[in-house]
Amino acid sequence: MNKEKKKEEKQEKKQEKKGMLWKIWLVLAIVCLAYFVGLNFYTGFTNVFYMIWLPAGIFFLICAWMAKTHFIKRVMPGWLTITLGIVMGILLVFFLTIEGFILSGFYKTPAEDVDYVIVLGAHVTNGKPSRVLKKRLDAAVEYAGGHKDVKVIVSGGQGSNETTTEAFAMAAYLEEKGIERERILLEEKSTDTNENLRFSKEFVEDGARVAVVSNDFHIYRAVHLARNIGYEDPQGLGARDEMGTLPANLLREFFGVMKDWVCGNMKLFPLW
Repeated sequence: MNKEKKKEEKQEKKQEKKGMLWKIWLVLAIVCLAYFVGLNFYTGFTNVFYMIWLPAGIFFLICAWMAKTHFIKRVMPGWLTITLGIVMGILLVFFLTIEGFILSGFYKTPAEDVDYVIVLGAHVTNGKPSRVLKKRLDAAVEYAGGHKDVKVIVSGGQGSNETTTEAFAMAAYLEEKGIERERILLEEKSTDTNENLRFSKEFVEDGARVAVVSNDFHIYRAVHLARNIGYEDPQGLGARDEMGTLPANLLREFFGVMKDWVCGNMKLFPLW
């Protein structure tokens, strides 16, 4: 009798777990869809990558439906279900590991005084820096204000939807904030982070100490790209990202790290 009771209790617990699974997928779907709407309205639908939260929400809705209807159990053999579970587990661990690497760049500041700070470009609207770019520039202003001999390299070309080069808009912003024009060097040819750093290197004297300025989620990759290009012990100077856009930017940066790693533009180790 006791054995039958224990068996029934075990079966009930198993059913409860199955009943919870589809609810977890549903919550994830709602979070993704709500974040998609809020994020894009907040940023003005200016970043194509932010659209990924819509298919992510739909994907989790499908997962919720499959969990509730036991779809996978009905159409897949047990061994395949287990195999897929193991593969997904490995991918999740890999994803979290890379995100850990990215997070290791947060709150980075130069370990010693540097001769140059390179501010990586980002989108400009009507000749003015975007919110993301302003944060990078403000971090450079703060550092340059306390280190009067440092030169600031602003790096960024002109996109198809921009009225001026990013470097020009960045230089104008720095001057408004009190940085002398003779301390600002403009690199106006680059179209991505790798080119930002490669072309900016032409302004840097041999043996000079350099810090790369970007948003906190971007520092890990930027420093590793700089090291791969040939900068001597590049430092990172992270500007705070907005909390509302941080989850989206962390996800985007994962794909950025993967792209540059696969293309041989950077190494994952050492961390620093």
